[in-house]
Amino acid sequence: NFGDYRLSIRGSLLRSPWSVRNVKMYWNDIPLTTAGGTNPLHIIDPGMISSVEVLKGPAGSMYGAGTGGVLLFRSARATFEEKSIETGITGGSYGMYRVNMTSKVSTANSNIVAGYVKQHNDGYREQLGFDQESINLMASFYPSGKQTVSFFALHNKSDIDLAGGLTEQQFKDDPRQAGAFNKQYNTFINTKTTNVALSHRYEWNSKFSNVTSVFTNYYYMDHSFGNSMFYNGYLKEIDFGYGGRTQFNYKTRIAGINSLFSFGIEAQQSFISPKYYTNQPGGKPGTLTNDNEVTASGYTLFAQGTFDITSKLLLTIGASYNNLSFNVLDLYQMDSINSSGKKVIDPVVSPRIAALYKLTDNMAVHASVSYGFAPPENSEIFNPGGVINNIQAEHGINYEAGLRGADINNKFNFDLVAYSMQLSNEIVSKRDASFQTIYYNAGATSHKGIELALSYSVINDNKKALSRLKPFANFTFNDFVFKEYMSGGTENVAGKRIPGISPFVLAAGLDIESKFGCYLNSTINHYGSIYLNDLNTDKAQPYTLVGGKIGYAHTFAERIRINVFIGIDNALDQKYASLLNLNATGPAPGYYNSSPGRNYYYGLSLKYLFK
Repeated sequence: NFGDYRLSIRGSLLRSPWSVRNVKMYWNDIPLTTAGGTNPLHIIDPGMISSVEVLKGPAGSMYGAGTGGVLLFRSARATFEEKSIETGITGGSYGMYRVNMTSKVSTANSNIVAGYVKQHNDGYREQLGFDQESINLMASFYPSGKQTVSFFALHNKSDIDLAGGLTEQQFKDDPRQAGAFNKQYNTFINTKTTNVALSHRYEWNSKFSNVTSVFTNYYYMDHSFGNSMFYNGYLKEIDFGYGGRTQFNYKTRIAGINSLFSFGIEAQQSFISPKYYTNQPGGKPGTLTNDNEVTASGYTLFAQGTFDITSKLLLTIGASYNNLSFNVLDLYQMDSINSSGKKVIDPVVSPRIAALYKLTDNMAVHASVSYGFAPPENSEIFNPGGVINNIQAEHGINYEAGLRGADINNKFNFDLVAYSMQLSNEIVSKRDASFQTIYYNAGATSHKGIELALSYSVINDNKKALSRLKPFANFTFNDFVFKEYMSGGTENVAGKRIPGISPFVLAAGLDIESKFGCYLNSTINHYGSIYLNDLNTDKAQPYTLVGGKIGYAHTFAERIRINVFIGIDNALDQKYASLLNLNATGPAPGYYNSSPGRNYYYGLSLKYLFK
């Protein structure tokens, strides 16, 4: 679904089928996740990313909250002395188009990247249009050999129509239709998001350094939502936040052991102003039903030590202390009841210990034990009517072990990981008699799994006609079950599978390149059947997605680089839904947000290098 986004790491979306939950995000080591728990994944344009590091499971010793993990984004940079401008256009099925422009400048004292993106999609379904514009600026300056000053500004405007969930029969009959309520009430979500940050890195000497950053964010949401007369509303929300992070690094030797110590503090404050109205036909706000101002404040103290015990053994030990609170001002005061007050989340200490042992120069085993937590988001601390509830953070302990390595020639690479994450005090939701959502802590879950990544560079030689031939495959096995869990507060589902999680996932592909500029990328993704509710009474069928892209990329006269391509997604024309409304209610639950059938795309980009 163009415009919808979700990200789940090892089942971190238990209480919501969309967005990003229990995961923290950083851009160049600067927090993007707000104190209120918002993750603005939609503002990140893939073209402005150089790399993404995914830390799975609790990483609290350096990054605080998040039982799901941490995403570390690195921005694109200009190569040495590069001065270039690039423009591209992509078109495709369902009225899709994307236009982008990027400029890169690198000098002895600076590195600057600026980008603009505009994209549109009519939508595979009725009531599913999408428009987005992004402006991004990243800059680094080097006043001296010891200092680096960096700046980024990310701005995004998105307008998304929401088609709503379909019942199983509707999904089978016509997956392109929208829900009747969604059409009548024109459900949508429009957002404007801006993140700005400034950081300074200083190296006193080869042993001691510091990185300090300050950042601010602004978020506005205009949201007509719902799927029936029993569950609907209109939300207008403004979020504004700011914060800072400072980290000191110190290298030394202790008893002959090379050691690296990192310690610091991260602090944030967010001001959130959600206003709820009744939803009128056509998607217009009606009568005000709830009005709160929430100030979320939090800080994390962290420290970590890394020790080269021997030339083969690396040990990491760390912990963080985490504090979060919400101050609520009730501006609505329904029935003369003042729901203002303060919600304090119990402070949490999150320790972590990890070890890596090199078996050979190309192979190592690793193991870790980490403890993490995930506090509620600002919207989850209220019962209906804006009354503060007694919810507390989720807690979890993660055990992990793995083996990674390569053959002698570094052609065959593998990474095998097994883990067990046990979560308690889980935050779950239920609907009351008036169909209002209530969040509370209930029970525990077990997340066990095995992850295997394989790749083999059959050919990797730029001098050969066929310069690159690399197949790869990733396998994931998930065994996620409820241990102690009252679904909806009424039914015990202990022993049932957690919904929304495929027990088996395969992602494989083949990359081919020639020295003449032709290339081929092909992928296949298979997902096993997925339970749709806590009771495991309904299930989505397995599906397999096949896609590929062929293209030609070449640089002419060392100045002009052209890249032209054409591709296909869902080549088998599978009927599936990647976004599922878990635990949807009613005699015929609307679980399915249909995903596009077979679709095509094509594009052209031109890059000019100035000398």
